[in-house]
Amino acid sequence: ESGLNRRNIVDNRVHCCLYFISPSGHGLRPLDIEVMKNLDDKVNVIPVIGKADMLTKGELHTLKKKILAEIQENGIRIYQGGETDEEENAELKSCTPFGV
Repeated sequence: ESGLNRRNIVDNRVHCCLYFISPSGHGLRPLDIEVMKNLDDKVNVIPVIGKADMLTKGELHTLKKKILAEIQENGIRIYQGGETDEEENAELKSCTPFGV
């Protein structure tokens, strides 16, 4: 691969999907589950809690745990980190789903 010139290659693929979740506190809606299941085999899905600044730290932590449990229960594959060291990857996983 040392001789490849990648500057002239156009890549129109979608590599990542930031999936925004409502901060309502009710977890994932059935539509969220269905959409993420359909996306997870096509693209890296990263769950993001939108408007997380409306929640206290405790509420955000509880909501994250609830969402992760629902993701696991429904067999949804989410992005688990790339080729980083294990310490960085563990830190990334502890923040998922991200709150913005």
